Amino acid sequence: MVTVNAENYLPDMHIGEIRRDAAPGVRGFLFQDLLAVEELIKEETEFVCSEFIEDICTVTDNGVRIIQSKYTPKTNLDVKAITRELYYQYIKLRRYGYGGDIIPVLGFHAEAVIMPDEETAKQYLNLPTGQEKFQGNAAEIKAKVKECIEAGTKKDRENNLFASFYELEELRDFLRVYKMEEVGESIGSYRKALGEKLDTLLKTDCCPVEDTDDRQDLLIALATKLVQDRYNEPDQPADNQELLKHRKVLRKDFFAALGQALAFEPSFNIVIRSFVDEAYCELVNEQLSPDNHKRLNRLYVSTNEWVENNLDSPSGVVQLLNTVSTDSKLPSESDGPQNLRNALYICKERIMTFCHQIWKIKLNLSQDTFKECLLPGIGEYIAFSFQNHKDWSRLSIIMSSIGDSPRRKIQNVQKRVRAWNERPQKWYLRSADARGFGDYSIDVARIAPEELDVTSISPERFAVECMECIGIDVGKWATNENCADSIFSEKCKYGGKT
Repeated sequence: MVTVNAENYLPDMHIGEIRRDAAPGVRGFLFQDLLAVEELIKEETEFVCSEFIEDICTVTDNGVRIIQSKYTPKTNLDVKAITRELYYQYIKLRRYGYGGDIIPVLGFHAEAVIMPDEETAKQYLNLPTGQEKFQGNAAEIKAKVKECIEAGTKKDRENNLFASFYELEELRDFLRVYKMEEVGESIGSYRKALGEKLDTLLKTDCCPVEDTDDRQDLLIALATKLVQDRYNEPDQPADNQELLKHRKVLRKDFFAALGQALAFEPSFNIVIRSFVDEAYCELVNEQLSPDNHKRLNRLYVSTNEWVENNLDSPSGVVQLLNTVSTDSKLPSESDGPQNLRNALYICKERIMTFCHQIWKIKLNLSQDTFKECLLPGIGEYIAFSFQNHKDWSRLSIIMSSIGDSPRRKIQNVQKRVRAWNERPQKWYLRSADARGFGDYSIDVARIAPEELDVTSISPERFAVECMECIGIDVGKWATNENCADSIFSEKCKYGGKT
């Protein structure tokens, strides 16, 4: 089979490549992971390897697809650089002696892209005049390729290879098979469509997750995690042969893992990660500054890391539900996995809003990680303290949106919080109809608009911050708010309401 030969040639393709340190979930890499999932869905795929040769390498029974991934919805692509990079990989694999099909692919979501013609492609290659093609036997050619690609800048390595091995007919062959595959949908829509495809392929008679949308969200979250885990684990092998074995995702193993997830109870953290993924997908097209785009990417990654490490137990689920829910009754740790999982799905939108709230606050504070300002050791809810950023409150809870019936929902939360050992001094609870101060000792849903005297704050008093100053709706993420003068201040600029 050609695939056996492909595995013999691919390790050498990694020579000269800068170690690719992908951050899973950043906008471009999330799109890349989804492209890898789509490759795994295809029946002809034997395995996929991310971050080894270009962004994705797909091996089929008769060839290799070398894929570069680009998600730039507001900007044009650098087709010259992309074409050079793919042609560089194409020449390498051919000169190493691989005889199967080599398909260079640009998978993209961007402004319109035009395929280069022959003359344009030759200009891209920046070929020297009068350069003679290197001649030699197979071993000498392989040695010359390695000489070309082991030293110098990326551009130098490309130019060295082109100068030594360029052939017009080979360039024409490259252009004949070069594919530009556009994904017209946003990341969120593309993610949803792939979840639907996976669900169709993995229909089972019995699945613990009965709701179709929930099941599809779970599948695509697990699918992207299976891809990410292979290239993002620490301490990966230095040997290229071993690294290839470590990075590749076999299609049969991929679908076996997904099928197992459908047949048995899915872990809590995979369910929650699917919500975090969707929350992030809603924001990827927001017009953030370059620095805040990077921060949001890191916040998203670190949130999923924290979820994976802390919320895969009944106590972790209850901690999250206590943080975001405004319902009068929540399941306890002893109520069983199915009840806890159902409660998570009921609170899905609130969990996503929680992510948006904490991410926006952290962007305003120029923070990069979910754990910064998080208070460890408080298990009843997810507690934060922003005192180092001029917040008067020592202990705060970042909740969700209160929606309709604010008095009733505040009363629901208050009844729950009164029983906690360490009660928050401030609730960050998005609501235009509830702001001011309450008292844990009084079982009422009245929030009074009072002037704050920080020195007189008692353990029984708490504040409700309406979050009206912090924009998380569409189009609001480009605005940087001053938290010290708004949600951290001693007086709400909107005044109080009863």
